[in-house]
Amino acid sequence: MIPIAIFTDGYSERLEPDEDDEDAAAQESNKVLDEFLEGVPKLKKAVRDIEKAEAGADEAKTDAVRKRRVATLDKKRTALLDVVQSLSLNPKQIDSAVEETIKAKFATSGQDCLGANRFYIHRPIYDEFCARFPAAVEGLRLAPGIEDADLGPLIHDRQVAKQQAHVDDALARGARLLTGGAVASELGPLFYKPTVLADVPDEAAIMREETFGPVAALTPFDTEDEVIARANASEYGLIAYLHSQDPRRIYRLSRALQYGMVAVNRSKVTGAPIPFGGMKQSGLGREGARQGLEAFTEIKYVCRDWA
Repeated sequence: MIPIAIFTDGYSERLEPDEDDEDAAAQESNKVLDEFLEGVPKLKKAVRDIEKAEAGADEAKTDAVRKRRVATLDKKRTALLDVVQSLSLNPKQIDSAVEETIKAKFATSGQDCLGANRFYIHRPIYDEFCARFPAAVEGLRLAPGIEDADLGPLIHDRQVAKQQAHVDDALARGARLLTGGAVASELGPLFYKPTVLADVPDEAAIMREETFGPVAALTPFDTEDEVIARANASEYGLIAYLHSQDPRRIYRLSRALQYGMVAVNRSKVTGAPIPFGGMKQSGLGREGARQGLEAFTEIKYVCRDWA
């Protein structure tokens, strides 16, 4: 089952059609989208204009564009990352970054639309982070939810298989397994151990696809320009998490990252006052704040001559 997030002016409806039947997925999600757009003319026009721009006047191509959009919209959170980026991080600051990174990755066992997927760590602190982060992860308790655990089971066996496939692919490409990497069989088939991988190359599947589970992929970087280019090398852009104590660096990176939301030195960003939404293929418009009302309004221009 592929979860398909349909953006209205943010993130409002979630479907789970059969991932093995792309036509059924397209038909089901397009039906819901069409029904909603009928009530929001401004957003309907924006969606259709984008489809026509991509496909031209060819109706068959337009259908193909819509099908492709449905097939990929699920992955709108793929480009989530955590940039631990500062030469000045002292041990206490690294501890704080580790704590917030755990929240960003392992909330709801990683099954979260804002769950971080890729973690870029500045090389001068990379080894220390790779020691502290998995040590903290190993302290998380995996158990049924009724036992007040830190992590629980995944949604179904296909999601478990996806975690293992991403881990195996990364290891085959030279990554290192720091902790986890297998099912906690003593708990049941849906309990996947919180996992940390290091030295994960950009070509690995986990760096290009949404894992939607408790697997964190760490990789080092050397310069700001490098990490910006790597982080932005995606057609998706919902949220980026940035950790730094340098205000100038925070300003530069926050502006350069092509993401609809940037969380700086924290993991929680949601709430009614914020304009929730992403860039590129991560949705149209915003949900929440005054920007969330724009899709439901029409601008009227009145030009009057008083003479």
